[in-house]
Amino acid sequence: MRSFRLPKVFMKKTLPLLLLLPALVMGYSLFSLGRPGEPQSPVDARGHALGNTVLGLWDTHNLSLLNPANLAGLSFSTLTLSAGFELNSYTVAAGTSDYATQDLPNLQFAFALSDSFALALGIQNRQSWKFLYSTTVYDDVDPTEEIGTATVEGKGQVNALNLAFGYKPSDNLGLGLRVTGLMGDPHEIWTVDFTDDDYIDTTDTLTSEIRGFAIAAGLNLRVSTLNVGAYFEYPILGDVTKITESGYGEVSREDVSFGYPANLGLGVGWQPNDQFNITADFRYDLWSGFTIDDTELGYNDAWHAGLGVEFIPTTRYNAIFLARMPWRLGGYYETLYDSPTASPFNEWGVTAGTGFFVGENDESSIDFAFQYAQRGALEENNLEEKFLRFYLTFNGAENWFQ
Repeated sequence: MRSFRLPKVFMKKTLPLLLLLPALVMGYSLFSLGRPGEPQSPVDARGHALGNTVLGLWDTHNLSLLNPANLAGLSFSTLTLSAGFELNSYTVAAGTSDYATQDLPNLQFAFALSDSFALALGIQNRQSWKFLYSTTVYDDVDPTEEIGTATVEGKGQVNALNLAFGYKPSDNLGLGLRVTGLMGDPHEIWTVDFTDDDYIDTTDTLTSEIRGFAIAAGLNLRVSTLNVGAYFEYPILGDVTKITESGYGEVSREDVSFGYPANLGLGVGWQPNDQFNITADFRYDLWSGFTIDDTELGYNDAWHAGLGVEFIPTTRYNAIFLARMPWRLGGYYETLYDSPTASPFNEWGVTAGTGFFVGENDESSIDFAFQYAQRGALEENNLEEKFLRFYLTFNGAENWFQ
């Protein structure tokens, strides 16, 4: 990446601090601009409420395409619309700051073509990226003298376009394929405003045009009350054009190719009756072989483990409204593929949610979810992030093609 034309005092004193920020935690790698190689999180509030676990769920209300085999045997054609909101506060040695993100759009159409075949199209906001951080610039000769303010601002997102196909050859087996295209143009703006006339104010902009393609295969295998779901996603192609524009009017372009890490996962769901469900997921991301322009970057493999419980007090149609609401609890723990320090950088979270069913056969639903999560620890990583996340999903189902 091309170096910015910043004054020497900024490069020496401010830049090292900024590189510890969560949005820049991967330094100047591609993944400070959207982290597009990560597998998709659940697109629906139900999956988030169950500890981000969706692989072992195989029923009408699980429309996540992480495992494309979830489409197999779909009973109704469904429109799914989801929205997410995140409040983030992070702490570094120099102080604290806050930012918020909104995840839109998350729109998906799943078409039940027959008793055995289903097709899905969707667009998902795979990663939102927004932050604003500023710090004081001090003089090199007199470290107590304030000479200006340095600010770095990031905006943008990476969207995933999904096409998935499901097939159910028998009542106990589901198969699926998914093709995913990624696109986005997140950018960051660096500014330094000096109060000292010996320095010139600067503004530099970096935009990354991200394009990529991947394919995934999945299956569901049901044995009595137990379901096992699995998927494997293989990277095909990735490309980034990095456009740097300085305050001096200079513009440079650099094309970078990369290969996504392969992602795989295994989930188990146990549903002894219509009222109770326990699900667990384990996902593994092969970051150790990740390359940019055929150069391996030395990332570590990452993994995610989650557990969720769902309980519906009653499924009787004549029961009161509150008795028919599902109650969900979950939790998860995951490692990240890089760290701002030599120590590992991990995230853990607890989740909860509810909702209600709509329709004569409970084919439609509205779901809510809440997550509290923490990433890193100040004493170990010199960086700590805390998250409050809220999700809302509407699933509207109809018999369109059957």
